[in-house]
Amino acid sequence: DRAIMDAIEVGVPLFNGGDARGCGEVYSAALKRLLEQKTLIAGTWSHRLATAAISRAAQQDPVAGAWTLRRAMDSILRCLALAGERGGQ
Repeated sequence: DRAIMDAIEVGVPLFNGGDARGCGEVYSAALKRLLEQKTLIAGTWSHRLATAAISRAAQQDPVAGAWTLRRAMDSILRCLALAGERGGQ
C-alpha cells in the first residue's frame, strides 16, 4: 500500500537522524489511518498485526517501538503483495 511506503520514506530519515520517536509517530499514524479507512479489513491477519504493533510500540522505548511498527508494516506490505498476486486479499 502506498501509505505504508510513504510512511517508510518519511520515517527512515527521521530514525537514521536520531529521531526514533518521530519515526514511530509517523509509522503509527500510517497504520492507524489504514485501520480507520478500513484498508486493513477487520478480522484479517493484517488488521490484527497492525493493531497489536500499535499497542506494543506504545509500551516500548522509542527505538524498539519504531522497529516493532516497521516490522509490522514490512509484513503487511508482503501480505498485500501476495494477495495482489493471487487476485485479492
